[in-house]
Amino acid sequence: MEYFPHLAGTASAMLGFVRFGSGALVGALVGYFHDGTALPMSYIIAACVIGSAVTFWFLTSDPKEEDAKPV
Repeated sequence: MEYFPHLAGTASAMLGFVRFGSGALVGALVGYFHDGTALPMSYIIAACVIGSAVTFWFLTSDPKEEDAKPV
């Protein structure tokens, strides 16, 4: 948002949408797989942690040197 302050409201709305949407999806999955124990919730939490770590890794990794060269 630092580089595009005129889009700060849009970015905030998009982050809120993603947060509420993922919460609704995860809540529905926990409800669907509910079997009277906490295991489905723990599995889904673990999947979210792994997904977040993989996403962070892909978004923060250095680009390949061939991709960074100008054309």
